[in-house]
Amino acid sequence: MMDRTTYQRLAFQTVHAVQEAVEAQQEAWDVELHGEILTLVREDGKQFVLNLHNVTQQLWYSSPLSGAWHFAWDGAFWKNTRGGRESLTEVLQRETGITL
Repeated sequence: MMDRTTYQRLAFQTVHAVQEAVEAQQEAWDVELHGEILTLVREDGKQFVLNLHNVTQQLWYSSPLSGAWHFAWDGAFWKNTRGGRESLTEVLQRETGITL
């Protein structure tokens, strides 16, 4: 595990990068960042949530398309902790069109 300061810096950088990428898109999104929780709502009402989970040092992602995901920093990217090969970046791209 990395130290708490490093985890929070990496996690907040990622959350803010996602927020900026969504706000830069042409499509209409409702974007709200409250503390450690980023909520993205599409025009069709589908809600996506990305939040810090400090205890496990993970980013947790909730999607109406694919359910719950947990991602841990592997030194290069946020890697799916449930054995899948997809990174957070890949899942976001596929499900929301967000490119980081």
